[in-house]
Amino acid sequence: MESHANTYLSSINIDLHSDDADVSINDGHKIFHLRDKIRVPVGTHALIGVSSFHCVYGFYQFRLGINDSFDLTIDGITINISITPGNYAITELLTVLNSALTTANLTFGLTVLSMNANYTENKLYLTTSPNKAVQFSNVLCWSELGFENDEGQTYPSSQVHYMPNLFNLAGDPSIYIRVENQLIENVNSKHISGVLANIPVPSMFGEYIFYNPSNIQYFRSSIDLSKFDISILDQYMNEISVFNTNAPWRITFSIHFSYDKDVIVKSPEDLILIEKFKKSLNIDDKKKD
Repeated sequence: MESHANTYLSSINIDLHSDDADVSINDGHKIFHLRDKIRVPVGTHALIGVSSFHCVYGFYQFRLGINDSFDLTIDGITINISITPGNYAITELLTVLNSALTTANLTFGLTVLSMNANYTENKLYLTTSPNKAVQFSNVLCWSELGFENDEGQTYPSSQVHYMPNLFNLAGDPSIYIRVENQLIENVNSKHISGVLANIPVPSMFGEYIFYNPSNIQYFRSSIDLSKFDISILDQYMNEISVFNTNAPWRITFSIHFSYDKDVIVKSPEDLILIEKFKKSLNIDDKKKD
């Protein structure tokens, strides 16, 4: 990652509007082809950064196939409980969950099967009567319900089964901008490459998210700039596919150019790294062709 240019080449801004994409995979994944290719001269590389991003906070807390279901197992019978995509206050979420549990109880055949909230501790709990051992698994909405992870939890026979953590209906605290085709490498716990920016989301649902960083982070790319494959990811780096709004999003990339620099080799380990880098350049050249 570098932060400034040092060539005779002028810097360039690339302003993109989601409605103008050449290919629309979904609301948050667009592909743009530039009319005029921006060439990276031999002996230089491009520095790419996100200097501006605006979109409506229109994606839901609970999204289809992302965090909208869990499996509930009682007496060896497993039923999938699904949550209709949307935004919910805790009382609204309990209504949706208990509607689904009422339907599931036609199979379980219990006297009581309901989800409730302890508002002192801000935790959800499942009530069963008679006492039953309960297993939650494949919990896609684990963070929202208050589990440690998507594996859920197994409970011994009891009437009340508390989720271990607070329920979380705050929505995404941040989103990520990813450009998939520039061979930009970065480090994150999801092992996803191409992430150029982590954008805080201080807005409420329905308001605009404005990102205009005072310190732009730049990433190196040696590929000619002719195509931008852009996806918007949620806090867990899942692609946000539905924005529930006709309002387009806008993004500006700032492009600088910098001369390649010679590397001073000081150790055998450096030589190994240099050889690996040269091999990666050969691979990149093939990809450019």
